[in-house]
Amino acid sequence: MRFITLFIVLILLSNCKKEDKFKDVKIFGHAGDGLDMSTAPYQENTLEAIEYTLSYPEVAGVEIDIQWSKDGTAWLFHDENLDSQTNGSGCVRSKTDSELESIHYQGVQKEKLPKLNEIATLVSNRKVILDLKSYGGCGVELSNQERQAALIEFNSLLTNTEVYAIVQDLTDVNFYNNLGWKTILEVYNKDSYFAVVNWQNSSGCTLRNESITSDEIHNIQSKGKEVILFNIKSPKAIKKSLKKGPDIILSDDIKATLIQKIR
Repeated sequence: MRFITLFIVLILLSNCKKEDKFKDVKIFGHAGDGLDMSTAPYQENTLEAIEYTLSYPEVAGVEIDIQWSKDGTAWLFHDENLDSQTNGSGCVRSKTDSELESIHYQGVQKEKLPKLNEIATLVSNRKVILDLKSYGGCGVELSNQERQAALIEFNSLLTNTEVYAIVQDLTDVNFYNNLGWKTILEVYNKDSYFAVVNWQNSSGCTLRNESITSDEIHNIQSKGKEVILFNIKSPKAIKKSLKKGPDIILSDDIKATLIQKIR
């Protein structure tokens, strides 16, 4: 009798369907497959990391960090300096494209630094968030003409891709609007978002998970704006962030996030 009961339980469990408990929250890979995560299978902001993350059909897209070379080319990299993560040294902005092409990460797989244009085919028909880092990295200024030319070229390579641009102010909001992109303000909290002049012209804001409550998120959303959360590394933080109900979570642990979201 016990064996019959166990058999019935196993049949019922095998027939259980996974349920998405947070259908309105989109999951994006943070810097590809996670930022500063030793457990991530690939180095952040690499082609391998992006391809791995987008292999999960439940993942809506990826967020990546953009720095600029001496030649005005957009490259995927988080920090201004190359020293701590690669076999190179000095500022990304002070290096030519040729110099950056010879640089690789220090990890086991020694992944190469990719140019922004190289990810176009990977993110086509998906969603991508571009965190546009300082235009004057290490004191080497980047002209609007250089920056805009690189982003226009990237946009021309995309097919059916929804693009978000993370910025610190809304000076160039019309430029991003003309590209058909969403402009997202990086802020510290709800109040600092509403304190930005013409915040209404943005599509929303991005901020650390711990710096906002669910009520504050809903307040921003009630004004037709999107909320993107990051700095979500532990299972506890993942659970809390999902329950808050943001529009997008930048996940540093894709598998753990999907387990919490889809049972």
